[in-house]
Amino acid sequence: MHPAEAPPLTIARTILGPQRLEFDLRSASGQPAPSQNQISRSGLPLLLFGDPSSSTTVSSLLQSQSDSAKCAILVECSIEFSQTWALPSLRLSSPDKRYWLITSKNDQLLSEFAERLMASQRFFEILDGVKGEYETPVRNWFAEALKPGWRCIDVGSHIGILSCEMAKCVGPSGRVFSFDAFEQNARDVNFNAAFLGTADRVQARWFAITDGTESSVSLFSGRHHWSAEWNLRGIDVEGKASETQITVPARSLDGLFPSEHIDFVKIDVEGAASGVIKGMRSLLTRCQPLLFIEFHGDSEVPGIEELRQRGYVLWDLVSRQPIVGNQFSYHMIASRPE
Repeated sequence: MHPAEAPPLTIARTILGPQRLEFDLRSASGQPAPSQNQISRSGLPLLLFGDPSSSTTVSSLLQSQSDSAKCAILVECSIEFSQTWALPSLRLSSPDKRYWLITSKNDQLLSEFAERLMASQRFFEILDGVKGEYETPVRNWFAEALKPGWRCIDVGSHIGILSCEMAKCVGPSGRVFSFDAFEQNARDVNFNAAFLGTADRVQARWFAITDGTESSVSLFSGRHHWSAEWNLRGIDVEGKASETQITVPARSLDGLFPSEHIDFVKIDVEGAASGVIKGMRSLLTRCQPLLFIEFHGDSEVPGIEELRQRGYVLWDLVSRQPIVGNQFSYHMIASRPE
């Protein structure tokens, strides 16, 4: 895997920011090493590429940096060679059995890098698990339905794959407000938005979206503590009681968006959609947004019926046929007639 194609490089550049010094010191690059004066005068974060033949040069340049300077090194090397580095390090295996090493005099940089890398790793594990076909019908419908400049809400974002899909559809002038009740998921959304180049229009926050009657609620883990199945009901998707309980902050959409116009809302909250809908009554009246709902059983029927009472029509996402009675489908669109 070439460095230009590797997620670690993208993540390191994201952390250091666009204003940085970047030098390729590997033996095959043919580029001269910068002087210590050149680096110190710039005052910019430093990103270095190295291999075993450049270890002396890299070490010398690192020693010239202050303890507070942001430095990152990506080193193509064997695991034996990586043991020669005295600074904090993180080793990552790659398909060609070589290793990426990032090291820094700033422990905070290393910690941030590791967290962002883990977020992108979770992202790719999900895509690999479904052979890249993650929610394909949903993503295709987003491409058809969402318009440039729209302001969207993603309730139950997981790690942000669909939030970022929305962001691509609405373009630079649009916005996606992303919410997840599990704190790590909300953090991953922001990391993955930066990784996918949509950070300018995706804003993720850690809240359970409810009817707003309580400032905090209990969150349960679901099956196997999977990050996609944390829920407010204490019952997993197989109908079994969840094992773990933590307390998380809760807000309603009406409380978060008292006056802002919203064009589209996606709701996927493992059986708690009725509370979400109850907590967005003002938004429904003001904006009449298009809705996408992933249906998780009888507990969500009251919310669905309230939408109907407000003049919304339900459609099956796959067949594009209207839903009659209580024959609810897993993926539904709710829209107001023109």
